[in-house]
Amino acid sequence: MGKVTGFMEYTREVPQRRDPAARIKDWFEIYLPFPEDHLRTQAARCMDCGVPFCHTGCPLTNIIPDWNDLVYRGRWKEAVRQLHATNNFPEFTGRICPAPCEAACVLGINEPAVTIKQIEKTIIDRAFEEGYIGPEPAAVRSGKRVAVIGSGPAGLAAAQQLARAGHDVTVFEKNDRIGGLLRYGIPNFKMEKHLIDRRLEQMRGEGVKFQTKYNGTAVLSGTPALGTGASYRITLSAHNSVGTVTQRFTLTVVGFYVSTTVLPTGKRGSPYIATLAAVGGVKPLTWKALSSPPTGIKLSSTGVLSGTPSKALTAKTYSFNIQVTDSTTSKHQTAVAAVTLRLT
Repeated sequence: MGKVTGFMEYTREVPQRRDPAARIKDWFEIYLPFPEDHLRTQAARCMDCGVPFCHTGCPLTNIIPDWNDLVYRGRWKEAVRQLHATNNFPEFTGRICPAPCEAACVLGINEPAVTIKQIEKTIIDRAFEEGYIGPEPAAVRSGKRVAVIGSGPAGLAAAQQLARAGHDVTVFEKNDRIGGLLRYGIPNFKMEKHLIDRRLEQMRGEGVKFQTKYNGTAVLSGTPALGTGASYRITLSAHNSVGTVTQRFTLTVVGFYVSTTVLPTGKRGSPYIATLAAVGGVKPLTWKALSSPPTGIKLSSTGVLSGTPSKALTAKTYSFNIQVTDSTTSKHQTAVAAVTLRLT
């Protein structure tokens, strides 16, 4: 809570908007800075309501009364720590969230609600200005790698948490810049894009890698172990009418003819079988070759590559496209990927 009697002494106040005559000349945010003394007065209105319904009104369950009290007392560094405890990117939510927390505010039953959204925005902006925000790299690395598909707020938050847990994280984005709808779906007058870039610099400092213009096609390559048992994991992502479909798959080479050099001309390869299956084998999937594997090799609808090459395999790599359909839903979600079998 803020001041014990603050909700009875002060009324709600929000920032003023910039002059429309100035706003029509640019695309910058429309609100003027909110003076610190005014903000602390607004934080003082947070009352000792017993059951703070703003917690459950907020989709992130932000610990709102705690950081309201810290702002009222001028303890900004502790306030941003409380804010980050439940929210990776308060500079985004403090600008574009519709503030269901304010609709749930107990004071709002018979008085204007506490200006929670403005307090949240000011805490994080003050923290960046004061230098409280910086990279927080993991002290110990796990040695595990994680791919995050999509760089919207959910993908970025997942990437940051995983990186801080010690994993090597790469974020894949189909567009030419990172941010997803934060970047391309929200106009600058609501949220200027330098705010995204500022946070991305922090994430890069924590070891997160970003790959843009990722078109959703996974290429599998590598040298199968001599004999059997080589296993590879890939992630396939495709787009259809129901959104983005992502599924991880394993290609296990059960038997493969390999040599230390290119396979000699005129010699047939030995029979081999490769099994393509969903990780864990949970879902029944239907497989289809969209282009031909090496001559003599067939892909069954159950995901088994088998046969004996009808002629010597002389190239270094053989690539073909596969289509995978998940028949467990009425949507029949489909992913397409290019598979490359690499010989030595």
